[in-house]
Amino acid sequence: MRLFKNVLLNAVLATAIVPNVNIDQTNTRGNDPSLDSLSLPNLLTIDSLSRINNYQLSSVTFDQGRLLMEQRGSIWSKSFIPSNDFTVEVVFRSSGKSQDIQFSDNGLNLWLLDDGKSQSLDQYDGFRFAINNVDTQGLKIFNNDGTKNAENGLDVSIGDCQFRYLESDVPFTLRISHSDNWFKVQVDNNLCFKTDRVKLPQNQNFKLGITSNSNPQSQEVFEILSVKVWDKLTEDAVDDHGLMADGELKVDVKKIVDGSQQQKDEGYVKPSVLRESLMERARRHREETERPQQQQQQDKSNQGSQSNDFSVVLNKLSHLEYLVNDLPKNFDPSSSSSQNDQFDQLVQSQSNINSAIQETRDIVNDLKETFIQQYAQLLQAVSDLNQKVIGEVREQHFSMEEIGKKVDLLMNEHKEVQYQYRKQNEQRGQESSHTMSSSDSVFDKLIKWILVPLMIVLLALVVFVYRLRHDIKHSKLL
Repeated sequence: MRLFKNVLLNAVLATAIVPNVNIDQTNTRGNDPSLDSLSLPNLLTIDSLSRINNYQLSSVTFDQGRLLMEQRGSIWSKSFIPSNDFTVEVVFRSSGKSQDIQFSDNGLNLWLLDDGKSQSLDQYDGFRFAINNVDTQGLKIFNNDGTKNAENGLDVSIGDCQFRYLESDVPFTLRISHSDNWFKVQVDNNLCFKTDRVKLPQNQNFKLGITSNSNPQSQEVFEILSVKVWDKLTEDAVDDHGLMADGELKVDVKKIVDGSQQQKDEGYVKPSVLRESLMERARRHREETERPQQQQQQDKSNQGSQSNDFSVVLNKLSHLEYLVNDLPKNFDPSSSSSQNDQFDQLVQSQSNINSAIQETRDIVNDLKETFIQQYAQLLQAVSDLNQKVIGEVREQHFSMEEIGKKVDLLMNEHKEVQYQYRKQNEQRGQESSHTMSSSDSVFDKLIKWILVPLMIVLLALVVFVYRLRHDIKHSKLL
C-alpha cells in the first residue's frame, strides 16, 4: 500500500512540474531568440570548453561560467553574421588594477571582418573595436579596407567612448547593431557611436571574433561572460534603454484612454529605467569642465575667421578698383565724338566708383578695429571675473579654516573643562564624591547628548552652506 502511494505521488509531481519547466523555457527563448550558430551557450550551464562547438578557441580557459582570455587568446565564429540587420552583445570584464595602466599593449579586441578579403589582423577588412588604455581608457573604433596596415591611435579612430574598466568588478556590455538606418555602438546601454554612413556589403562573409593581448609582466586578464547575436535589432539596440535621444534625456508621457494605458509616442520606456546613468553623468561633467576651454578656442578661431573675412573683402575691393581703373585703357577715344562724351562720362563714373570703394574700405577697416577692441575688452572682462571668483574662493577657504580653528579650540576647551572637573572630583572626599556622583552623571549626559551633537550639527551646517555658495557661484560662472 505504501509503495502504491509513493508511485502515485511521484506521477502527480511529474505531471505538475514538467509542463511548467517547458513553459518557462518557451517563454525565455521565445520572446527574443538569439542565433544558436553565433551565440555562445550559457556558460553557467556547461562544464568544459568541449560544449562550445560553434567557435574556434585558442589560448582560452574555462573557469566557473566564464572564458579567461590568456596573453594571446582568441575566439572566432565558425558561421557568418547577417549582413543586413543584426545585433551583437558581448559581456566582458577586466581583472586589471590601476598599476596595469602602464601596459599600453594590454587590450581586448572585438572584430567584424570580411573573411574573404582580410589577409591578417594587421591588414584586415572590416571593423575593430579595441578596449585598451592607449591615449585614453575605454573603447576605440577602427575601420580598414585591407589595403593598409592597422593603426592603434585615438586620432585615427572613427569613434571612441571613454570609461574606466580597470579596477571595476562590474561587467560591461558592448552592443553593436547594424541596419539600413544606422551603425550603432553602445556600452552599458549608453550611446557611444552612431552613423548612417556605414553599410556592410551583402556578401555574407563577415565573421565575429574576440582577441586579447596582455603583457607578460601584467596580471590583467580579460573575462568573456556572454556572447549573443541576433538577426534583427533588439529592443535595447533601438531604445538605448530610454536614456538618450538626440543627445538629450528622453521624457516619457503616458495617457489613459478607455481605462487602458497607451503610448503617446513610439519611444515609450518604463519609468523604472528612466534615469541618467553614471557614464552619462561623467560625460556631462566632463563636457561642462571642458566648455570654458572650448569657448576660448572658439573665440580665437572666430577672431581668426573674422580677420580672414576682412582680408577677403579688402582683396575683392582692390580687385574691383583695379578693374575700374583698367576700363579707360580698353577704350579708344579716336573713334567718334559721341564716344568722347561717353568716355568723359565713364571717367566721371570711374571717379565716383573709386570714391565709393575707398569709403567702403574705410568702413571695413573701422569695423575691423571695433571688433578687435571689443574682443580685447571681452577678454579683459573675463579675466577680471576669473580673478574675482578666485579671490572669493580663497576668502571662503580662509573663512572655513578659521571656523575649523575655532571648532578645534572649542573642543580643546571642552576637554580641558572636563579634565579639570574630573580632577576636582578626585580631590574631594569619599562622602562628597558620593553626593556629587549624581550631578556628575547629569553633567556628562548633558555634554554627551546635547553639546556634542549640537557641535556636530553646527559643523555640518557650515560645510553645507559653504558647498551651496560654491555650487551657486560655479553655476553662475558656467
